[in-house]
Amino acid sequence: MTDQQNKSPPAHTPGDWDFDSGFIVAPDPSGKHPDIYIAEIVTEDDEGRVAPDEQRYPNARLLAKAPQLLKALEDAFTLLDRISDTVHYEDGLPVTALEARDIEIIYGDAVTELARFETLIREARGQQ
Repeated sequence: MTDQQNKSPPAHTPGDWDFDSGFIVAPDPSGKHPDIYIAEIVTEDDEGRVAPDEQRYPNARLLAKAPQLLKALEDAFTLLDRISDTVHYEDGLPVTALEARDIEIIYGDAVTELARFETLIREARGQQ
């Protein structure tokens, strides 16, 4: 993935999505409505092809977190790319020593991202 691909605006509906009354909703980008429907969590089907009741809400929570999870993955990609640049020489060989400041930066970035991922994972699993 190039930096340009990683920084290009998403084609999906922007904003934080939510689960509300059987629908995945997002803020209306046009401002005409408070929110718009992204998806419906189906509860019945003529052929019975629906998720069991115990999976319906967990599925909805996971779907509603999709934009935030995508953003977290994009940010993690950028972070890992930066770390890779720090720990490799120009010819692709790993460095044998790092400056203390480089270690502090890598550690700080990693700890920050880990905390963010932990929060997103808990929210997606409904473990607020």
